[in-house]
Amino acid sequence: MIIGSPFLITRSFSLIQGHTGCAGAAACYEMACGGSPVDGKSPVAHFLAPLVKLAKELGLGDKDGPTKDEALKLLIEENVRSQVRNIVTSETIQNIWSKGKNGTCFCQLRARIPSKSSLL
Repeated sequence: MIIGSPFLITRSFSLIQGHTGCAGAAACYEMACGGSPVDGKSPVAHFLAPLVKLAKELGLGDKDGPTKDEALKLLIEENVRSQVRNIVTSETIQNIWSKGKNGTCFCQLRARIPSKSSLL
């Protein structure tokens, strides 16, 4: 990292991330497969509902769908893409861009972080 770089000063970055082993994605996958839904009055249900819907739209709960591991990987990746679409189509970002302020950058990064045990 270069401290004081004009690039870092003049650009605004947003990071939207997903992660493997996501318990929320696993719960949504299970619900898409017909498992017990989260209590609809729970604050968590508000955040999980769109991901359950996405899992169903992707056919991840179908009997002839992908394996659970494949489905979770796809669900996490598609969830990140969905959140990027939500942000770039938001009124706030559209207003910024309509004023010619194109300094907000969205890009896709993929990283494989080694497990803690492999770092020791």
